[in-house]
Amino acid sequence: IQVQNPISKEMTTLRQSLVGSLIEVAERNARRGASSFRFFEVDRTFRQNNEIDERWMVGGVLGGPVNDSAWIASEKDIDFLRAKGLVENLLSHLNVDGCTFASDTPATGYRSEEFAVISQGEQRIGALGRIDLDALGIKDRARVPLYGFELDLTTLITVKSPPGMFKGLARTQVIARDISIVVPSDLHYAEIEASLEKAFAAAVENLEVEPRKDAGADFVLQPELESVVCVDTFTGESVGEGAMSLTIRMLFRDALHTLTSGEAQQLMDYVVKQLQAEYGVVQR
Repeated sequence: IQVQNPISKEMTTLRQSLVGSLIEVAERNARRGASSFRFFEVDRTFRQNNEIDERWMVGGVLGGPVNDSAWIASEKDIDFLRAKGLVENLLSHLNVDGCTFASDTPATGYRSEEFAVISQGEQRIGALGRIDLDALGIKDRARVPLYGFELDLTTLITVKSPPGMFKGLARTQVIARDISIVVPSDLHYAEIEASLEKAFAAAVENLEVEPRKDAGADFVLQPELESVVCVDTFTGESVGEGAMSLTIRMLFRDALHTLTSGEAQQLMDYVVKQLQAEYGVVQR
């Protein structure tokens, strides 16, 4: 979209993305010797289809050491997974749950091997990827990989969850269980996690409760799945070509009653059987 009376030749069109301006900021800082980059901007972008589409966006550029503090300096720079984690944390603070990151054709200026579209349900809410400085023709580039993201605040307002409610501290002990499974290497982890959560809910409905002393006839257990985290991955000859071993840790508990080891094992066995039926996974 052309600006009729631009104040400079760099401002002849309205911005379609915020990341370009943030890359320029990173470039200026790199010329002055900076090695750590944390920049963000909240502003409007404009696109023209049949009509002008004006949307509020938040954009960011990240790069450099994971920790800035000298006394805990890390040799590792921000990579795609760490950038993804920061974006997930931001979405969590905005009460936007159930987001997925899926590889897709990269937008202009991003590298194809490290790019993902961010969605919530059927709604596309943003993108994240490694910036392709070569394709953009930037000469005075940062000496570390740069990652850019954009989130559509106009859409986020419509998909965010209600504000969280305070929940009292649990009186029962959390149960931690690990499952190690071999899956096809092209299977997205998000699909596995979604299936696992669905299987756990079904397992609760089919749980055979062990008898308790002083428990009434209406005694029931309603364990809730609190966390699902992939804690280890492995590829190699022992798992076969085109396959990957995952170790997934599940944390769950009933708010009122402590589960027995037998009840916990029932839940885990049911979950594994469901994953085997859906994806043909092999338990290690």
